[in-house]
Amino acid sequence: MKNLKALNVPYLDKLAKECNIKVKGKKDIKIKQILDAKIPEKKLETLFQKYLTEQKEKKKSPNTNSARLKNIENQIQFIMSKISQLETMILEHQGNNQQLSFIRLDTLKKRIKQEISPKEMMSVDDLLNVIKQTEYSKKDIETAVIELIDEEVLDFSEGASKEKLDGKIGLLIRR
Repeated sequence: MKNLKALNVPYLDKLAKECNIKVKGKKDIKIKQILDAKIPEKKLETLFQKYLTEQKEKKKSPNTNSARLKNIENQIQFIMSKISQLETMILEHQGNNQQLSFIRLDTLKKRIKQEISPKEMMSVDDLLNVIKQTEYSKKDIETAVIELIDEEVLDFSEGASKEKLDGKIGLLIRR
């Protein structure tokens, strides 16, 4: 008969349960209780081999921690690929928005040119009242006006306007 100490406690408990023996205490006490139960030698040997084999197979199977770690690694890899896809989509969308903003800016510049006829003046307050009612923000209007000034389509002065663009532009004069 092999030594029962080769079995771990959970397998000793299974062996005892199959023999209808109630065991309590530490490993050595459980082994003594099983041996004192006077189980036939052949049956004890068969059960011992059965649970020893089961115990060895359990040790050969992948560790649950390593299996969990592998699963987490796979999940992280999946998440990283999704993040990469989202970043690509965001960059493509931003590229489309930049093209759209250039188109909107050109449209806004044309609108400002329509509102201020050549050789005429308009206060920033009046321009904002006329154009702000549409879909453009003050920041968009400011950007368009500054570009028109850079393109030498408009001149400016401080003027008596309540609203100022770029902190100093209050009156616009079309060239």
